[in-house]
Amino acid sequence: MQKKSLTIEVEANNRGQLTTPLKIEDKKIEHLGVFTIGKNLNVWVVKKLSLVILLVLAFSLTFISIGWAELINLQVIARIESGGNPQAISKAGAVGLYQIMPCVLQEYNARYNLRLSKKDLYNPEVNTKIASWYLSNRIPQMLRYYKKEVSVKNVLWAYNAGIGNVVKGRLPLETKNYLIKYDKLTKK
Repeated sequence: MQKKSLTIEVEANNRGQLTTPLKIEDKKIEHLGVFTIGKNLNVWVVKKLSLVILLVLAFSLTFISIGWAELINLQVIARIESGGNPQAISKAGAVGLYQIMPCVLQEYNARYNLRLSKKDLYNPEVNTKIASWYLSNRIPQMLRYYKKEVSVKNVLWAYNAGIGNVVKGRLPLETKNYLIKYDKLTKK
């Protein structure tokens, strides 16, 4: 299967404000709109064939990303969660690189009509796909449902401590340390 690339051209000032319109060099992509969220976060909605894609340009062109999972450094999450060990198992029953809980696997299976088992969580590709879906889709969906801000902090808080703790405003010490560790590792 040949990989295709997408070229996106924009110019922005040092405050992350666009100075030129979005230019996409792919004739099969339809530009649906641009939305600004906060001061430095612009989200483009584009459509390629029947797939709608969100392109996120954040923090003064520091990076371009598709979805929250790519705003979040997945390699750092794997390092924190399992030390990069795909065979890791927690006392609570979380499995693999991203320490996926059985309830998350069950949700993923239901969402995509799959029959993945706990054994499949030891496969780094499967574990990564589920973590990416959970971080980029499911957690933001739950945060919006409970009218909580969809931010990297809240997504990671929910990932580590569960959505219930975010809703109740409870930040366990373990999660506070998790967020500090994430910040330190992403700034290296």
